Amino acid sequence: MSCAKQALGVLASLLVMSTASAARADYFPPASERPAAGVGTMPFRLGSGAMRHDQGIFVRPQIGFGNLAAEIKSDGGTQTVDGLASSFGLSVGGVVSEGLVLHGTLAISSIPGAEVDGATPITTEQERNFSVTSLGFGMTYYTPANLWFSAGLAPHQMTLSTSSSSCDATDCPQDKTTDDYGMGLRAGVGYEWWVSDDWAIGLGVEGFAAGGSDISTYGMTTMFTATFN
Repeated sequence: MSCAKQALGVLASLLVMSTASAARADYFPPASERPAAGVGTMPFRLGSGAMRHDQGIFVRPQIGFGNLAAEIKSDGGTQTVDGLASSFGLSVGGVVSEGLVLHGTLAISSIPGAEVDGATPITTEQERNFSVTSLGFGMTYYTPANLWFSAGLAPHQMTLSTSSSSCDATDCPQDKTTDDYGMGLRAGVGYEWWVSDDWAIGLGVEGFAAGGSDISTYGMTTMFTATFN
């Protein structure tokens, strides 16, 4: 009888342990409960390894498309640009506290074959391109549910270029590039899904506005993100 009681006791203990393990199968402990990675005391480690933005190097490339608009002052008055733009961005930095990331950000948006209202009539062979490039600093905050918010400040370069691929020498318009520089603000929001311990993919929306002495611009982009942390 005592052996039967001991066997039942062991079986009951195993059932309790298996139930507790199943209950914690999807539990990711906070940083304070996990052993530190074996890389010394570096403030930025290569990947936190637990589907959390709590430490490590941060890299987030993004691509997308959206609307880009600008107002351009010239001797002939104010011209406007508005059209569908492609965009590319890259943020690189590190986590400074759980969920908070500081990073540098490069962003490029461009409209190939831009239409400029209020401009002097040009030949059909002439093409205009408008682009905005920024390089600055920003921060991103991730909630525990992996919803993120970002904001940043950066100098922006705004460029309107005019070129003629083919035309008669007698009426060929002169190629021209107009550059302007100014400070601008960027802000975005998005959501990401973890696909491994260190990689997450997601969707987001980012808006920006910048102004210089002759060109002011703003835009809104829908983007796909892939984040390593």
